[in-house]
Amino acid sequence: MKKIFLSLVTLCLTAILLTSCDTSFITGLLHPDNEGGSTDDTTPKEYVTITFDTQGGSAVDAQTIEKGTVAKSIKNPVKSGYDFDGWYIGEEKWNSKKSVIENITVTAKYTLTEYTITYDFAGGNYYGPYAKSYTIESDAITLPNPHKQYCTFAGWYASGELVTEIPSGSTGNIELVADFYGPLATVTDSETSTARTYDNGNNVEVKLTSSEGEGPLKVRLTFGERPWHTVKVVQGKKIDYIQTYESDGKLMLDIEMTPNGDNAILTPVIMIGEEMIKNSNYGQILGNGVKIDTNYYPGFVRKAVTFTIDDGVVAEDKMFLDIVRPAGIIGTFNIYSTNRATAVEYLMQYKGYEIANHHQLHCLPWRDDFDFSTIEIKDEIFNSNTADVAYMYKSTTEGMYYIDYKHFNPATKSPYWHPIANDETYIKYIDITKNNIEKLFGEGSCVGFAYPHGVLSKNIKQYLQDAGYLYARRTGNLKDSTGFALPADRYAWTYNADVSCLLDVMAQYDALPDSGELKFFSFGVHSADFKGKWNVLQEFADKYGNRPDEFYYASNRDIFEYEDAVKALEIIETENGDVIEVEIKNDSDIAVFITVNGEKTIIHPHSSLKL
Repeated sequence: MKKIFLSLVTLCLTAILLTSCDTSFITGLLHPDNEGGSTDDTTPKEYVTITFDTQGGSAVDAQTIEKGTVAKSIKNPVKSGYDFDGWYIGEEKWNSKKSVIENITVTAKYTLTEYTITYDFAGGNYYGPYAKSYTIESDAITLPNPHKQYCTFAGWYASGELVTEIPSGSTGNIELVADFYGPLATVTDSETSTARTYDNGNNVEVKLTSSEGEGPLKVRLTFGERPWHTVKVVQGKKIDYIQTYESDGKLMLDIEMTPNGDNAILTPVIMIGEEMIKNSNYGQILGNGVKIDTNYYPGFVRKAVTFTIDDGVVAEDKMFLDIVRPAGIIGTFNIYSTNRATAVEYLMQYKGYEIANHHQLHCLPWRDDFDFSTIEIKDEIFNSNTADVAYMYKSTTEGMYYIDYKHFNPATKSPYWHPIANDETYIKYIDITKNNIEKLFGEGSCVGFAYPHGVLSKNIKQYLQDAGYLYARRTGNLKDSTGFALPADRYAWTYNADVSCLLDVMAQYDALPDSGELKFFSFGVHSADFKGKWNVLQEFADKYGNRPDEFYYASNRDIFEYEDAVKALEIIETENGDVIEVEIKNDSDIAVFITVNGEKTIIHPHSSLKL
């Protein structure tokens, strides 16, 4: 009975306790998200503002966000001529993923956008430095004035619009195309005195029409703005001139003018008076009837013979020279090292011969015909024993790599590893090789370049032109495909023959009839090619050496510099009453061989001949 009583007392006390206590503890257990048990949020939220200073870029709206949270998505500002580099607070880059606890202003920073300037020289050349890139902050850029044989530079065009300069503040990549106009032939009809101008590029064709029986038709040919010739065509005489025919009782003449430097040449030429010169390729007729022929090499010959031998292997070059030197045959050796003999041995062996640049690394340039982004470069030094032909490998020379040649020519049998250098490294070693050659052979001695393996790229070709090289040679037998003409492109020419066809091609050259034009024969390409075939070179020397009355034996440099001197001759005609006075000026450093009315004449450097 006593136990029942105690249990009732305990139950009553528990009930009293529960009804009198704070129920928040129980509520908290039942509702854990409601701290303290209250169902009302009475604490106010705080907000902060992020202000964006775009420093002249496109506007970016400020953001007001809850304190302690991060910025929402931010649009990058755009500023013409600049690339956005990020948001900054002072000099420290702002982290937009970091919580913001106070009002802040972040400032945009930019880097200059570098734009490219691409030049299409349209067959012309420019040898000096010129801008290839610019920024919006660059000073105004003056554009180069390129040169093109027989033509006058008319200006640069971008998307058909004339561009005279790139003003400061400009933006965007620019592609410029050079425009040239050919020599102009202005024809004045003696009856109407009406001038008509015809322009057909480098060659100008002028069609003249005159009624039969009328007086002489006066023709004035003009190169640029300078008149050079006045030629009278006498009616009623048979004119054996490029093409003559009658139409509706009128005599028709087709005339072609081929300029030579600043001097207009008629091809064929009409001589004043009744006599017509049929084989007119053999010179030009001036207004006073004097016939001048400038198409001669030294010795009054029209055919040049030279060679171009690569690599500079001293021992083999000596064997080569032992055969050609006694025959008086001159040429050029293209070397890439000056460490294969002593300085005295080099100077003695190659005395009297040109030394040209063959690139110290003897590697390929970054080729234009291959997308290098398609091949992975392994971050390891090339090892031929372990290399995988699917990759390109680094070399111990910075900027030079090794690549399997099959990537360029699928027919190549792998593995055939080739060194290849990017433009910066390739150019660097062009300059190093030139400096080494000129330390040995003298300042200014190295003006030619031979592309290793005959491979060139447009960037390297352009650099050689801008750096003042006189020529650059590639590889391959032309044979007689160009008619043995002087190279049209001096920065991508090649030789006519190697040992495999030397005698056959030279026989064709020897038999070539005199056309009145300068001709060119060159053979190559390694002295080592003649190993076991020295008899071929000996036969060549025996047959075609020691013939100075027929051939001009000279280095590549000598031939090209002489060609330039001939082109630079200035022929000035001055009318003095009924007399036309003629002066031929030679401002070059080279004596030029010409004939005047068939008489052989030499115009010495920096002198003139008055007729």
